[in-house]
Amino acid sequence: MKKVLLVGLGTMGTGHFFSHRTAAGSDLIAVCDVRYDMAKEKLTNFQSDTPLYDDMVKAIEDCRPDVVDIVTPTFTHAELAIKAMEMGCDVLCEKPMALTAAECERMIEASRRTGRRLMIAHVVRFMAPYMYLKSVIEGGKFGRLLRLDMKRISAIPRSSSDNWMQDDELSGGVILDLSIHDIDFARYMFGDPKKVSGLYYTQRDLTEYATADLTYDGFSVSVETGWYKAWIPFTCGYTAVFENGMVTAAGDDVFENGNKIELKPEMEELSIGSPCDTLDGYAREIQYFISRLESGGEFDASTPESSLGTVALCRKIIEVCDKI
Repeated sequence: MKKVLLVGLGTMGTGHFFSHRTAAGSDLIAVCDVRYDMAKEKLTNFQSDTPLYDDMVKAIEDCRPDVVDIVTPTFTHAELAIKAMEMGCDVLCEKPMALTAAECERMIEASRRTGRRLMIAHVVRFMAPYMYLKSVIEGGKFGRLLRLDMKRISAIPRSSSDNWMQDDELSGGVILDLSIHDIDFARYMFGDPKKVSGLYYTQRDLTEYATADLTYDGFSVSVETGWYKAWIPFTCGYTAVFENGMVTAAGDDVFENGNKIELKPEMEELSIGSPCDTLDGYAREIQYFISRLESGGEFDASTPESSLGTVALCRKIIEVCDKI
């Protein structure tokens, strides 16, 4: 059992809060958020008596956690993760790893220097529809992949503290914050592309969107992303076309050649290497992280180096896209 301090109880942190309460091997012993009153009200609504702090250093000194789970604004990731590792804690940190490749390198250096372990929470790598697609690609079920189209859009975030997500200097913008999920999956599967191109509608009037084409040997991956002023629901999915078939996903539903696939936690294609009875990606990534800490196994599904590479690729896409 690993004692966990959760840092950040915003929208994403709330998801982590409940996932830690159900993930095998995780003992959530405290929560920290600089917005103390907001967090206190949330915990009251959750009917939770979990100890609450407004300072991470103080929380670590008092509680001596094994793990610090960082779910805070992107621009704080590097500083908080490095400090937690220097204080003797292993770290799970939400994506993006950091705003720049240089900050990511500092985090990796701190992990090596302190001997503490670091994993970035790329949840799509643990989501059932994407794990199933990975198994189809690697197993050659429908032959060679010809094209993969991925999409992820929503209304622009309006509930972040001081609207930090709408500030591209703090969040990295829609490519680094939202499209990174699909960009990371492509890089996780296929490595760095040979060529990158795209269009980027830079943020104005509460709208920001981009499309990017990643060229590989013999196939391509396209990613579409957007934050829009209109109150549109979050939508994500993919279409993968192979020589002999097609796999598509809309939200949590997966189809092969139009026929729905019933995904179940016990499927071999969805194994995370330890018993898991849920399809929820956030609970699965947390349980994977905890199980690897307990076993001493490598974070082969999400290494810090791969997370650094994804941030670097996102930055390259931002740089080369034609701005409109």
